[in-house]
Amino acid sequence: MARRVRLNPLRGSHLPVLVRALKATTGPVVELGAGMYSTPFLHAMCEAEERKLVTFENDSEYYGWATAFKSPLHDVCKVDEWDDVDLASVRWTVAFVDHAPNDRRWKEVVRLTHAEYVVCHDSNVRWMRKYNYDKAYPLFKYQKQYREKHPNTVVLSNSHPVEQMW
Repeated sequence: MARRVRLNPLRGSHLPVLVRALKATTGPVVELGAGMYSTPFLHAMCEAEERKLVTFENDSEYYGWATAFKSPLHDVCKVDEWDDVDLASVRWTVAFVDHAPNDRRWKEVVRLTHAEYVVCHDSNVRWMRKYNYDKAYPLFKYQKQYREKHPNTVVLSNSHPVEQMW
């Protein structure tokens, strides 16, 4: 049975942060978890700028949907085990974290400390027990919460101060 996807503007609350991170960089982008807002946006931006984009997705339905975006510049990869995904061999300029299961998110953030910017969706304080991003925060020199839209998004970096991004 097909899942019914409900479009909700709040699910795109991470887009302003992604715009700023993409504007500040020129290299490869990784997306952990395909999304109705992030995947088409990242695909269009990376195609326009001739940047490599890799989307990793573990849910079969979302993976099937995301494969429509495959192109020479956009790889869409099915994930069986997140631990098997090689995140270390590429120096990502932007890494977007918004995947399932919930308790995996912080683990992938830890594996992305080498990325120029790590953008994590759903970073509200009340959801810390759900996503546990706070376990990864000490590994980053720079951190900024974007609270203009709900749910919140955090940007993390060890390369660039992020305080002035908005």
